Amino acid sequence: MEGFVETFLDEDSREPEVAEISPISRQLFDDTGWRHRLNPAVSPVRACLLFFPTYVVAVIAGRSLIIPGSLISATWPAVGVAFAWLFPLACHRRWWTQPTLWVAAGLIWTGSVTVNLVTGLPWVIVPFAGLSNVVGALVTSLVFIARCNGLPQLTTARELRCFVGSCLIGVSAAWFTFPLSGLVSGRLSFLTTMFWMLRNVVSIVVLGAGALLFLGTSSHRMMTRGSWAIAVIAAGLSGALIVGATQFQAERAVSFAVIIIGIGTATLFSPRQVYAYVLVVALVITVMATTGHPPFGGDTAADQAGLAHSVILIVFVVAMSTSLDREERVALLHQVRREAVAARQAGNRAGLQARLLSTVVAAMHEGVVVLDEAGRAVVVNDAATRLVGLSPGDQPLDLCPALVDIVNTESEGPTDMDRPGLSGPHHSGHGTLEVAVTRIDTDDIARTVLIVRDVTVERRHVDDLRTFARVAAHDLRQPLAALVMWLEILADDLPAPPDGTSTRDMLAPLRAATERMETFLNDLTDYSVARDGVPQPSRFVVEDLVRQVITERLVRMSGPPASVDVDAPVEMSADPVMMRQVVDNVISNAMKYVQEGQAPRVDVSAAVEADDVVLRIDDAGVGIPAGEEEAVFTEFHRAQEHAAHYAGSGLGLAICRRIVERHGGTIKAGASPLGGTRIEIRMPRPEGAADSR
Repeated sequence: MEGFVETFLDEDSREPEVAEISPISRQLFDDTGWRHRLNPAVSPVRACLLFFPTYVVAVIAGRSLIIPGSLISATWPAVGVAFAWLFPLACHRRWWTQPTLWVAAGLIWTGSVTVNLVTGLPWVIVPFAGLSNVVGALVTSLVFIARCNGLPQLTTARELRCFVGSCLIGVSAAWFTFPLSGLVSGRLSFLTTMFWMLRNVVSIVVLGAGALLFLGTSSHRMMTRGSWAIAVIAAGLSGALIVGATQFQAERAVSFAVIIIGIGTATLFSPRQVYAYVLVVALVITVMATTGHPPFGGDTAADQAGLAHSVILIVFVVAMSTSLDREERVALLHQVRREAVAARQAGNRAGLQARLLSTVVAAMHEGVVVLDEAGRAVVVNDAATRLVGLSPGDQPLDLCPALVDIVNTESEGPTDMDRPGLSGPHHSGHGTLEVAVTRIDTDDIARTVLIVRDVTVERRHVDDLRTFARVAAHDLRQPLAALVMWLEILADDLPAPPDGTSTRDMLAPLRAATERMETFLNDLTDYSVARDGVPQPSRFVVEDLVRQVITERLVRMSGPPASVDVDAPVEMSADPVMMRQVVDNVISNAMKYVQEGQAPRVDVSAAVEADDVVLRIDDAGVGIPAGEEEAVFTEFHRAQEHAAHYAGSGLGLAICRRIVERHGGTIKAGASPLGGTRIEIRMPRPEGAADSR
């Protein structure tokens, strides 16, 4: 039952419609088919043409069944029709501002007053009689909406109980209109007003529940499906039982039989079919009670009508509660089945993915090892067995201690290790392995994943290339020195050309080429030293080392004088020769990469931050192109827009990174507050390091 308002919006309808429809109401009635034409909140004119005549007929029917000697009718279906009319209009959040609701309430009051006056009800209490239907239907609607958390519907037994309670509250509020006025004027007794309440509660409960079940989309969500033919047969048999009981003076037994049959139908039929059954039984009981053949006995007509309404209410509540409980259980069972199917499908997909992953891992050339919290290998593929000799369940500490050392160091990036000497048909002896460690920590598990790759051949090729580069750099120094010497001799002894150019100027391009070659060979040698040299750490003050480098640079540089500021009075523990190389390379770049004619500016600072000594070198030069901050630390990389204007080998910052990382530190490049480049170096803080000031 999901929509009492925007249900059945007909695109071809030309009737005026409510401009704003409550979101609650949109969920209460279906939005297609004939229900749209019955929705007062969507098509108020069409709804009035249906509900007003129905309401007037219901009032006339009630007034035609007056209890002898009383002003009260034996039954009163009009209040149930009023509820079905006002309920969708009351679903608006600001219901009191809706003109259509007050128009409908006015029509209900007018219809009641007119029929009551025509049928002889005393005019003094006629206005209160019309008001009682409006108050009862409207208060019931508002209480039901409020108690159902904004989504009033009739799909569970709890909602039925909520609806019956709302009807009691609504009719109790209406008691202060017509019944109270009759009681005060002496035209009604207190017992008569109590019967009035019972009668109106039964009318709203039975007819209002029908509106919620058949007009709303709750009917579309019903899971149980019974046979309408059997429901009709059961209703006919129950009616025949009631009629027959009156002929054989068995009125007392029939009330129990009707209740038992009602419960039996609730276990067989859907809620709509149970409602139809109870409605037929209620009509039979009402007709017999008002025509002088009360099926449940009673001394007076009021007693007979009261007993009939009591039985109708009991049968309705018991049968509908049982049916809705059954409906709820069936819906829950369907949901459980759907979730079970979904879980089974998810399990099948997970199993398929697991098998696929196992196949992929088994086929990998790289070794895959997964360690649990205890350090035991829980997953080992064939490649890992071949490379490090592990099997599932092994402890790496027993078979491959070097692997455990790599796991415990928590190093960043892949780490090389010597391949253990393994024998057998599946092993190939010693070599070099690269191990990458990834840790997976969740609330449930903690695993360590190792990816092992055989890089023996690759490292051998790299070593051969490095050896070649080192030997080539060493062997080229002697011929390069001879070339420089001959250039000096030529510059002194070679006659000047006839055009007046000096011999030294004529040889300047050759001299510049030899200087670039010499720089390249020096960088190549420095890179080899940074890679292969063993650091000899000692403690020193950073500012002293920086000032030495700057003093030497200022002596050798030409052009506008550089502006240098140094504030680095902290201690560092590192190889001073290697760190001097790092600082010299960075400051050299800071003084070289400036606009032509611009004086270099360099600011050097160092401080202790947590467990690091942080050295920052800022310049006001041309800076590093965006996106190349990481690439500048790779071998032979030069920014394309700078390569044509500034000489260099592309090894300077690569040497810096190699040295810093060999000391356990990090180095990165970024933008400087001065407008150029900032190089930030973080080194492990030596014990007790602090400012030397």
